[in-house]
Amino acid sequence: MERIVENKVDYPHKINEYVVFKGNGICQIVDIRRENFNNIGEKVYYVMCSVYNQNTLLYVPADSQEHDTHILHVLSVEEIDAIISSSEELQNKWIENSKVRAVQFEQMINSGNRAEVLWIFKALSLYKLELKKHNKTLYASDARILAQTEKIIIDEFAFVLKISKSEVIPYIIEKVKMFHIND
Repeated sequence: MERIVENKVDYPHKINEYVVFKGNGICQIVDIRRENFNNIGEKVYYVMCSVYNQNTLLYVPADSQEHDTHILHVLSVEEIDAIISSSEELQNKWIENSKVRAVQFEQMINSGNRAEVLWIFKALSLYKLELKKHNKTLYASDARILAQTEKIIIDEFAFVLKISKSEVIPYIIEKVKMFHIND
């Protein structure tokens, strides 16, 4: 194991930087080093620690071509507010067919566009409330996607805004109200 002290290659992310790593939430890059896992040859890895699960250590190839969609920068407060606003302006149409909807929503989530992720979260939350009025529940695929989008939004927003996870939804609601008042 050789630690990379001086980056000979300009890696997009640096030690101590916080990033959003797909499927794992907010992580801190604690090291960049060479490893040879399973004798597949030496590679340079980002070593990441999850901020919400300190026992999780992740090794992610630093030269991966999938960084644009798998490792995202952590949003700023201003970016969060802009995402809340732009999610209100999205003209996405509700897809009635649950299988088609699941595929479309997964593609939107995988794109890394947080405004679309927030739109999905809001749309499925409202759909869940509507179904509840009729004593119905979400399809399993919708429930899974709702949980996934909720985790993505709440974890990152709470981290950036330095608030508890339980304060994120009220924050979003307040910002949406302000957006509509200023219309």
